[in-house]
Amino acid sequence: MTSNVAMRIVFQTPAEGDTIAWEEMLGAREGRFSLSGCGNVNYRHPSDNRSWMAGTNEGQFRDAVDAWNERCEAVVAAPTEGEKEAIDKRLSSELERIGASCGSWYWGLLLEQVQNGLL
Repeated sequence: MTSNVAMRIVFQTPAEGDTIAWEEMLGAREGRFSLSGCGNVNYRHPSDNRSWMAGTNEGQFRDAVDAWNERCEAVVAAPTEGEKEAIDKRLSSELERIGASCGSWYWGLLLEQVQNGLL
């Protein structure tokens, strides 16, 4: 089961310090994506002290964000549950191709939430 919850990732242009993007849920800023000094992109939600890897570099992160945001738009427009599930499978394949589908990464957590119908 796929949810139609509106969660997108929006790039901060220009970057604000080390912040390069925000997670937005229903139009409100939630988590923050920051670029570390060694080039990794990390995610942190204000309600959680943990930091989650979101990319080994900014390019990989941007590719994963594009795949996620495209998935969100497509799921909202999909008329059937079967079509939504196919969209989610494509997202999983694309994140794997990019190299961002590791379960302990931010993207792995999103995929788990998608599979459980939360997003």
